[in-house]
Amino acid sequence: PYYWALAPDYDATFAPMITTKQGPLLQGEFRQRLINGAYSIRAAGIYQLDKDYFIRSDGTTTPGYRDWRGSLESTGLFALNDKWVWGWDAILLSDRTFLQDYNPRLSRYFANSTEPVLNSTGLNDAAVSQLFLTGKGNRSYFDVRTIYYLGFSEADTQAQIPIIHPVLDYNYVFDRPILGGELGYKINFTSLTRSQADFDPVTQSALNDGTCTQTANPAIKTTASCLLRGVPGTYSRFSAESTWRRSITDQFGQVFTPFATVRVDAGAMQISNEPGVSNFIATGDTNLVRAMPTIGLEYRYPFINVQSWGTQTLEPIAQVIVRPNEQQIGRWPTEDAQSLVFDDSNLFRVDKFSGWDRVEGGGRANYGMQYTAQFNQGGFVNALFGQSYNMFGQNSFALGRTTNTGLDSGLDTTRSDYVARLSYQPNNIYMFTTRFRFD
Repeated sequence: PYYWALAPDYDATFAPMITTKQGPLLQGEFRQRLINGAYSIRAAGIYQLDKDYFIRSDGTTTPGYRDWRGSLESTGLFALNDKWVWGWDAILLSDRTFLQDYNPRLSRYFANSTEPVLNSTGLNDAAVSQLFLTGKGNRSYFDVRTIYYLGFSEADTQAQIPIIHPVLDYNYVFDRPILGGELGYKINFTSLTRSQADFDPVTQSALNDGTCTQTANPAIKTTASCLLRGVPGTYSRFSAESTWRRSITDQFGQVFTPFATVRVDAGAMQISNEPGVSNFIATGDTNLVRAMPTIGLEYRYPFINVQSWGTQTLEPIAQVIVRPNEQQIGRWPTEDAQSLVFDDSNLFRVDKFSGWDRVEGGGRANYGMQYTAQFNQGGFVNALFGQSYNMFGQNSFALGRTTNTGLDSGLDTTRSDYVARLSYQPNNIYMFTTRFRFD
């Protein structure tokens, strides 16, 4: 690399890479720091001497079969004031596998730089171009961004990857007690467009015979053979949730935490009637509204034992949640709530779904036992064992619908699987954790 410090506030780097088969790859970067932020522009390009290298043995060509190949990237981060920042990540490629083949990542030349690495697309599965605005107050957080993903894999179908018009998140917690407890609310707005439906085979036979990609007989695309990972068309949803909780400790050391939550969702969908889509979700224009009120109580009773070497704490935990059944299951697209791993981290979550598109319903009890040994010389051991029980109503995790989210998760039965965690932290540097789920 050749580096020029052109001025106190901007510089440039030129880093040619000589390859034996394809000739020189030219790459460079320009960076500038302004009074309220910084930005960078990176570019790379090559005229390939042997593009036939990218012809497969069966005669088909890969995306790299071309004379000119290259990339153009830019990142920026600027402060509006001490609470608000805005910025961008942008990338333009000649073809989707260019970064995989050549990996022109100039950021490796600035390992000791004070510049933040805002984008490392060379090692990711997708290139992310986005424009964002983020603000953080003493008791609030705001983030809005528009996102375009470019898939790197040859198996990616770009039309199946959504364009995020914006996704907006806002959280606020009131600074004064309300009815003796803490009151806060969260808002999410998501709007996205996908040009083509994204089906995923469930069974080996569906994978082998291409059931989920066939268009001649759309009737064969069902939840028994395929998942609808992404709906074609435009999907917009606004969600608002308000939560109140209060912690009460009695004279015996028992901790009671009553809580209440009210959530409302409103959605507008224009879903294209592609072959097989109507087997999973209603196509055309649909407007939906749903609400989920929740009340509950969490109980903890820590027993503390002090020894010469440290302190032991044994803490039984129980949680009871009362709410109506989840409404309109399967009528809403499932985009951000497809991932569900039941473990200790969400055992005592009021809503165990990972995103806003699904909302857990029905009465549920969560219970477990936690043990902690804190050593005087530093470090601790922690263990947790627990289970969840569907008390009444419809079990949301037994109804997977378009993406089968919840099925075989360990939560889809009346008595859930057992979950456990064992952690050991010898000092403030290392921590060892292992997690389990037993049927």
